Amino acid sequence: MSSLVENVLRLSVLEKCDFEIEKKEVNLSEVLVEICERMKSRIIRNNLTLKYDLDDIVIKIDEENLTVTYAL
Repeated sequence: MSSLVENVLRLSVLEKCDFEIEKKEVNLSEVLVEICERMKSRIIRNNLTLKYDLDDIVIKIDEENLTVTYAL
């Protein structure tokens, strides 16, 4: 419940545009692989196969707000 409240508060701040963007370089390919790994059990349970071959894609992102500021 507290995470829901935090998310609502964060959304409120984002809508007011009253925040600072803290950009950090992140390898988007690694993030996507991590997401796929988290979904692995669901993929297996549904008898699906997920294949991916990703090149490194580095972007600058505000990780806290998950706001992509721009891609390199």
